[in-house]
Amino acid sequence: MFWLWLYVAAFFVWLTFRVVWFDAHWFLALLDDNALFGFAPLPFLLAYALWQREYALTLALLIPCFAFIKMYGARFLPRRHARRPRAAFRVTSFNMHYQNWDHDAFVRALETAQPDLVGLQEVSAANRALIETRLAKQFPYRVYQPIVETHAVALLSRYPLDEIEFLTPTVERGLRATAHLPDGALTVLVVHLAPPNMLTYPLAEFTTLARARFETRRAETAMLRALGVATPAPAVLLGDCNLSDTSKTYQTLASAWRDTFRERGWGLGLTLKIFLPFPLLRYDYIWHNAATICP
Repeated sequence: MFWLWLYVAAFFVWLTFRVVWFDAHWFLALLDDNALFGFAPLPFLLAYALWQREYALTLALLIPCFAFIKMYGARFLPRRHARRPRAAFRVTSFNMHYQNWDHDAFVRALETAQPDLVGLQEVSAANRALIETRLAKQFPYRVYQPIVETHAVALLSRYPLDEIEFLTPTVERGLRATAHLPDGALTVLVVHLAPPNMLTYPLAEFTTLARARFETRRAETAMLRALGVATPAPAVLLGDCNLSDTSKTYQTLASAWRDTFRERGWGLGLTLKIFLPFPLLRYDYIWHNAATICP
C-alpha cells in the first residue's frame, strides 16, 4: 500500500503548489499542462482500495476525486444550446502536420465539414501546394504566413479577406485578418503557439528548453488576451494552442475569449494523439469573443 499512499501524498503536494504558485515555475507549468495524466490511475486505485477494505486509503483517495470533479466535472453536465442566430457561419481549426502525407483525408475532412473559414497550422510548402491545387475553388480567399523553419499558419475563406497582419515576433506563428461575411465583418486570428516538444531534443537541453517554451507561451497568450480585450467587434481565435485547459495560460486566454467547446461541447474534447491511436490531451481550440454568439 506504500505506493498508493505515495500517490495520495504526491497529489496533495501538487494541489498545494497549484493553489500557491500555479505555474510560476516551468516545472509546475509542465505538471499543470499534463494534469489529466495524474488522474488516469485514480479509478483503478480507488477500486483496489475498496476491494482490499483499506478504508483510510479510500478516504484519502477522495482528495484527487474531489479535485477531478472540481476541474472536470462541469464538462460532463448537459449543455443548453442558444437559439441559432439568423446569420451563422461555420469555422474549423486544423493542424495539418507538416509531415502528414495523407492529403486525401485532409481534403475529405474539409469537404465533409463545409466550413466558411479554416484556420490551419503546420502548413508546409507541400501543404500549401496541396491547398492551391485542390481547395482553391472551395476557398477562393487564402492567406499564408511566410514559413518559419518548416511550417507556418494559414487562413482559408469563402469570403473576402483584408486587413491582414502577421503577429510576429511575439507570436511566432500567427496571423490576423478581417473576413467580410454576408452579414458583416469578422476578425479572425489563427495561431500555433510554442510547442512542448522538449523530448525531441537531447535530454541535457530539457530544462533550458522547457523554461524557454513556457515563457514564450506566457508572452503569446498575454498578447492574444490583449488583442481580445481590444476587439469589441465579432472575432474568433482558431489555433493549436499547445496548452491544456488546466493551465494558467488557458486562464489567461479565457479572461478575454470564450472557449467554444467549453460552452457547447461535452466531455474532455481531447485532440492530441501521443504514441497511442486515441487522443490524450486537448491542445486545439476555437475561441470567440463576447460579441460572437455560439449556437
